[in-house]
Amino acid sequence: LVEVTPKSPEAHVLLATAQLKRNQENAARQSLQRALELKPDYPSAQVALGHLEVKDRKFDRAMEIARALQEAHPGAAYGDELEGDVHLGREAYREASGSYASAYGKSPSAALASKLYRAHEANGEAEQARQALGKWLDEHPEDVQMRGRLAFSLQAGGERQQAIDEYRRLLEYAPDNVTALNNVAWLYHESGSPEGLGYAGRAHELAPDKPEITDTYGWLLVQNGEINRGLVLLQEARVRAPHIPDIHYHMAFALYKAGRTDESRKELDRLPRQEGGSSPRSSRRLGTVLGNAEEEAKKGGEEYVSTEHLLLGILDEGQGAAFDLLRTHGASRDAVAEATKEVKGGQKADNPDPEGTYAALEKYTVDLTERARQGKIDPVIGRDEEIRRVMQVLTRRTKNNPVLIGAP
Repeated sequence: LVEVTPKSPEAHVLLATAQLKRNQENAARQSLQRALELKPDYPSAQVALGHLEVKDRKFDRAMEIARALQEAHPGAAYGDELEGDVHLGREAYREASGSYASAYGKSPSAALASKLYRAHEANGEAEQARQALGKWLDEHPEDVQMRGRLAFSLQAGGERQQAIDEYRRLLEYAPDNVTALNNVAWLYHESGSPEGLGYAGRAHELAPDKPEITDTYGWLLVQNGEINRGLVLLQEARVRAPHIPDIHYHMAFALYKAGRTDESRKELDRLPRQEGGSSPRSSRRLGTVLGNAEEEAKKGGEEYVSTEHLLLGILDEGQGAAFDLLRTHGASRDAVAEATKEVKGGQKADNPDPEGTYAALEKYTVDLTERARQGKIDPVIGRDEEIRRVMQVLTRRTKNNPVLIGAP
């Protein structure tokens, strides 16, 4: 399109949009600058360039663009929104919330409501954050994603009944939302109501392979006196996720209730120990990272938040041990975005297990079996006994890691 209409600023912006989707930020910057050479007062190009400046932490440049937009288009929201993005990047959360509120007043949108929520939350203003979401949901009750965010915020803040109400409203529009079903089941359980069992059973019916879902259903069955049924499910959950301490605790309790005290004690011995302190809770920074990851997934038109979105969310958040570790090993945002693009190969996170579609094994490992089929591996001569022994070890259910010692 640019080749056909080289003097069209719209064509250059479209090219920049395509380049950004392919994480070609330098090329996109050049396309946007070319569009602005052709049409200096072009808000779409200015906003996109401003977002690139924020991403590169060039906040002064981004603020200049925001001010120019506000002056040229005082009734539009995009100048205020970009100003909010700059403040958020500088961690000036109160100023960010003011800018986002101004933008929302001019042109309400889910994206602005989400940003306003993030700014208030990062500033420790939980109530104002929820009001931002509630205001949007009053006019758009069918927005399942925003309703889920509000419900989770209430749940994390200990507002149990309000969280239950929001999850139930969400389920009116998305009755098969597994996360909402599981969370409302757990909240009912914490409230002492047996009503949660039905929600947990429905969640397990929809997602029987998810250990956290199986654990919730098993635990609620045990709490409602169905110990043997609950034990079966908790055993399944433990096999699928042996690293989750809560599952071991639930399993130990169920074994104790079943009269199997020795097994219960052994299960408790597997739990990590903590001396003193109060129950750990998620930090504000974790909330920011999760919000960043969600925004990254939305930007790419993806339905699920995946591992790469979390990595980019950590890098966007810009502080903490995980960020320091990534930067120490040279994992800049651009490098991670480029590596993600290569690994995904054009795939989108459109299912609960997107990593399974990325063909990472084929890209980063060697399939020795396939190479042997193709005759590309020399035969092993004079090692029949050793080969049989390796096969025997590999086919064990436990202790199935053979060690080969000595010359080949």
